Amino acid sequence: MERYVGFHARSMDEFERLANLSEVNLIEIKPDKFRKYGDQLYTYEKNKFRVNEDLASRIQQIAIETDIRVQLHLPYAQKIDINEEVGLCQAIPEHHRILLDRYSLIEELNQRYSIGKVVTVHPPSWKIRGLQVCSMIDAIEYGRELYYKLDKLIKRKNYTFKVGIENMSDPKEDTATLGYELYQLEQLLGNTEMLGLTLDTGHRQLNENQSIRAMFAKALIVNMHFHTNPGAFSPENFDDDRHEIARVGNLKGFKHHIRSIRRFKIPVVCEVSDLEKMSNSEITKYVADLRERLS
Repeated sequence: MERYVGFHARSMDEFERLANLSEVNLIEIKPDKFRKYGDQLYTYEKNKFRVNEDLASRIQQIAIETDIRVQLHLPYAQKIDINEEVGLCQAIPEHHRILLDRYSLIEELNQRYSIGKVVTVHPPSWKIRGLQVCSMIDAIEYGRELYYKLDKLIKRKNYTFKVGIENMSDPKEDTATLGYELYQLEQLLGNTEMLGLTLDTGHRQLNENQSIRAMFAKALIVNMHFHTNPGAFSPENFDDDRHEIARVGNLKGFKHHIRSIRRFKIPVVCEVSDLEKMSNSEITKYVADLRERLS
């Protein structure tokens, strides 16, 4: 059984560096981060998505040469503006058609370029940077409606990617995203058949109310964001979610995570923020150790 273990990439330079490390066989791309470095995997203009074929082909070629799987972490709402991808909000029904169109784009990326075997998405936000989008209850209903439509779309068109809805830490003073309570994730998934969860260990570290065992019981875990933090929640900002590399001594339940990954064959994305501070040999050694534990 091949174990998929790797990291997230925020630029093409980081992607290429990771792809050429011997122990790494999984990279999760963050398209909005790529865009900040001038690397657009796809464009969003006039409410339409279009693949950037040059970059997609380049990523595909590197993935073939280095034998890695490429996953996606979709941008989440950072404002309300239908003309920008980071302005698309799942808690606004008028944005749903466009958000569903993005999944059609992902299927194109997957079929033509083998990009997006697994796709992670944050749940709907109901408050964004001080702007109240809707009530928490309405956000659950609108998100449930969107995911039901997505489930039907996946089944009707035989889409081949997997979708993981990510568990979140508790809301901040000016930003609130669903997924910090298990019942919210359960209601969002509703009667869907094709959607699962992305289990984020760092978010769990900041949320004592979440039970990993219960998450496994409620839905298929299709992906894991493996990282840690000191576990001291801050309501003011996101500095508490430090995305530090996870080890036995700094991640609560480390060995339980390893057992779950091994048993359920979950892809592992080490979502570490300071990869540039780690040498190639340090990264390779770390992944080799994880593989040993998973063997």
